[in-house]
Amino acid sequence: MEKGIDLSINICFLGNGSYGNRGCEAIIRGSVKALDTIFPNCEFSNAYFQDLNPDIKSGFWDSKISYFPNKFLNPPKDLNSLKWWRFKFMSYISPQRAKTFRFTSISSQVKKSSVVLMVGGDNYSLDYGYPNTFFSLNNFVHNLDKPVVLWGASVGPFSKDTQYEEYATKELKKVNRIYARESITIKYLQSIGVEENVLGVTDPAFLMETEETQFPYEIDQMINYGAIGVNISPMLGRYLRKEQASDWIAFTKDIIYSITESFDSPVILIPHVTFQTPDHKSDDYVFLEKVRNLLPDETRARVALLGRNYNAAQTKMLISRLKIFVGARTHSTIASLSSAVPTLVLSYSIKGRGIIQDLFEDDQWLIEPSDLTPKTICEKIDALIKTETAVRNHLKLKLPSVKAKAMFAAEDLRDLIGKNRHE
Repeated sequence: MEKGIDLSINICFLGNGSYGNRGCEAIIRGSVKALDTIFPNCEFSNAYFQDLNPDIKSGFWDSKISYFPNKFLNPPKDLNSLKWWRFKFMSYISPQRAKTFRFTSISSQVKKSSVVLMVGGDNYSLDYGYPNTFFSLNNFVHNLDKPVVLWGASVGPFSKDTQYEEYATKELKKVNRIYARESITIKYLQSIGVEENVLGVTDPAFLMETEETQFPYEIDQMINYGAIGVNISPMLGRYLRKEQASDWIAFTKDIIYSITESFDSPVILIPHVTFQTPDHKSDDYVFLEKVRNLLPDETRARVALLGRNYNAAQTKMLISRLKIFVGARTHSTIASLSSAVPTLVLSYSIKGRGIIQDLFEDDQWLIEPSDLTPKTICEKIDALIKTETAVRNHLKLKLPSVKAKAMFAAEDLRDLIGKNRHE
């Protein structure tokens, strides 16, 4: 340990979503475990983007962490207001300050911090549109003289828009460190000339521990009979050109039906994102409930749906007891892989592809959206069942080094903070 570094620090997590997304929760839980080891007196704060439901707050939040909402401000719209004229003047005097105006509500929390960790996994990509907000947020933190790092991130690719890729390259070079969680990201960053501030690690969610809880009797019985767990999200349908939600629901129903017809194992549908928004566009629970309701009565009796009231660590406990897991949400598959459960990844971005390739050195246990059919899923599940012991043993062999790389990120961060304090 480097001498002279005060390990009593404040770490601020920015860029994270609501714990309605168990992946966002898993990132924080795993990160806190790693950072607590290196910084035993550390204080944590976590800014979240969406307001959380009361039930999520009461059962999911960590008592070690101070939570505060990201109430990003929009530029004033009233042309006759003093605020509008102030904003226009600020835009003229300092365009960069105007860009970060909307983050002023979190400035007091950022000022208290020793370092800001930008979390969220894949915020710096085109998966959800252009990440202008996150690049502006980086600059906002830098303007407050705080080091900013991309923590456990998948980045890019931005090659679909070469002009934006040039901008992103410039912005990525400015951050103090990019802790890249898989090799595809590292190779992409190298291809655009971002190398000096990049360190290869693994996703901090690999470190999240399970939490014991009581599951319904029906689900416990299914686990005893060697259940297959399935997480399929409404988002995945966008990558299969299932423009109508009803088409994607029907397609997923066919997948579940084929699994039950092809194998003796019962099936547990496992939601990993449960945002209770009016449109339910990102709610796995609502989506999977509709899928289950379309199944014939006889089939439905062999298919259970896990409730939405389980946090990430409890959900991982269930996943760890499965025979096989099929997952679309990246952190649902990290929960299974980190538990040495044979896993089939339904990938729609570099993050899933990179993580599975780093573990197995190929993509045998991955299905791209273009190849996704009930037949291909059942063929892959059959192959996993036939090689279950070998796959479990392979994962058990790999996991110590995977978790060590996640811990190494915290060790490097300690050195980075020490260096920043001495500059």
